[in-house]
Amino acid sequence: MGERSSAEQFADQARLRQRINELPAVQARLVRMSYFEAKSHSEIAEALGMPLGTVKSHLRRAFLQLQSKVGGAL
Repeated sequence: MGERSSAEQFADQARLRQRINELPAVQARLVRMSYFEAKSHSEIAEALGMPLGTVKSHLRRAFLQLQSKVGGAL
């Protein structure tokens, strides 16, 4: 397969951002911190004053929702 054009990659990223915005606010914030800011789960927990297990649970649910909406491309 050939490489994807930058326009296709941009469109995919825009769709992903739209789907993230459809998540509950807490989940969306955690996904942004994890995915776009490349923060570890422990860094997120510390920054937000949340238990690590809570951060992991929220992210797991968020990524499952995103997978179902985006078609498993994550």
